[in-house]
Amino acid sequence: MGHKVAVIYGLLCRLFNSKGPRQVLSGVFMADPNPMSRRWRRRNLALRNASKWIDAVIVNSQKERRIYSPQFGLPEERFHLVPFHTNNLNPHYEAPGFAGLAAGRAERDYETFFEAIRGLDYPFIVVSDNATAAPYELPTNVKHYREIPRAQYYKLLRQASFVIVPLLDVQRSAGQVVILDAYAIGRPVVATRTVGTVDYVTEGETGLLCDPQSIDSLRTQILHMIENEDARQRMGQQALARVIRDHTFKVYVRKKLKVIRSVASGAKPAFT
Repeated sequence: MGHKVAVIYGLLCRLFNSKGPRQVLSGVFMADPNPMSRRWRRRNLALRNASKWIDAVIVNSQKERRIYSPQFGLPEERFHLVPFHTNNLNPHYEAPGFAGLAAGRAERDYETFFEAIRGLDYPFIVVSDNATAAPYELPTNVKHYREIPRAQYYKLLRQASFVIVPLLDVQRSAGQVVILDAYAIGRPVVATRTVGTVDYVTEGETGLLCDPQSIDSLRTQILHMIENEDARQRMGQQALARVIRDHTFKVYVRKKLKVIRSVASGAKPAFT
């Protein structure tokens, strides 16, 4: 889990001239490339040297295969998509409330979200940590909850009629946990079109996508959700069906083990 451990392991293998056991890397969550930074270049060099001992990398989105391949210095064929899972062990439909809910902290764009909903005659709930949404002026139609227990977050989620996942346009996946939490109780989503959402939100079927850091685009999609109850219901039902079919924990484990078993049964790639 995590590329930092993989780097340490790979460098030790190189130091002791050991081929070691086959290695599958998962839980990759890397900062955007920054070739102008000397520190980033040093870290990337260490990563590329250590990556020769990595047989497969499990990622949560298709675009990460293309993004991470040059950083690791590995062919895209070694990157395997295993879509993430919902944390809800019993996905089932729950009657919606009357509010839009935005939640999460990783790579969130609450500044754009607050401007998009400012002045709308509809209530919104925001669930975040202490820092993520704090710098921005809250619209009057927002209730903000910070650092709350997970059980309270789920209770608020059930009060929502749809869920918003506003994200910054970064080169790593984020937002899937909240998206799948929403799907697991039959809620459609409005999400920013980014690396981490395009594999999870099917436009017009399970939710709506908006352009990154575009107040107008996000506001338009939110208004569409508010004004079209039938569409919300239809997309929510399709979202629940999708999470049951593709995103339960059992499905995730089965797909992940398939990658691991494939690597374990194959030949060790030659070192160069």
